[in-house]
Amino acid sequence: MNFSTKTPLYSKNKFDTRRHRTYNQYWSFKKVFCYTLMGIMSHEAVKTLREGFKLLDEMTEEERFKLLEDTCNSILGE
Repeated sequence: MNFSTKTPLYSKNKFDTRRHRTYNQYWSFKKVFCYTLMGIMSHEAVKTLREGFKLLDEMTEEERFKLLEDTCNSILGE
């Protein structure tokens, strides 16, 4: 028997691996985006942006869709 403590490079469940990688790519993009904005924006604006991201993380998918729909409608003037 092999009692290796090393974790496998690839999970046997490919779906989980892909989802995990995509999730990490999303968060790394979000971090880069935030840090870039932090270099440009004032401290108050950064604080507001962080609070907005925190609120988005707490929302359910239906609430996010409704917010997106309302935003699009207000931009289009409907």
